[in-house]
Amino acid sequence: MNNNQIYLFLILTLLLTACSKRTILFKEKRIHHFNKLGYTIKLNGSVINPEFYFLDKGNIKNTVLIKHQRSVLIHQKDTATKYVELAGMVTNVNSTKEIKMVVINGIPFSTDNFNKKKIENNSIKNIQHLKVDSLGIQSCFGQVGDILLIQTN
Repeated sequence: MNNNQIYLFLILTLLLTACSKRTILFKEKRIHHFNKLGYTIKLNGSVINPEFYFLDKGNIKNTVLIKHQRSVLIHQKDTATKYVELAGMVTNVNSTKEIKMVVINGIPFSTDNFNKKKIENNSIKNIQHLKVDSLGIQSCFGQVGDILLIQTN
């Protein structure tokens, strides 16, 4: 092979690998990072906003990054998975005070986004209802309400 053939081979190899899609490891932080960079996130073919979904990592079949389309495709093992809306979860909790905050995996969410947030049913590991009265909190910057702690896989 002469030098021109080697250069041509290297350029073709580079072009074919740069435009290809590749499988990546599913991590929520990585998915949020790609979303902030303007990538389209698709869950089983439907466009989603990952800020509103909490997925079960054990139900992820594969995650594919397609750079030239600026998209991330998430495929689940069980596509008939049921989701629990955060708003419905909050209304089902027996509480004397209104629930003002939900903390999911250490991240607090106010009541503004309750109707948009969805949690995969199988991913819920633990739910704990913290009553403000039992915590001894007198005032917490104006409005005091109960807190719902949710831990997922």
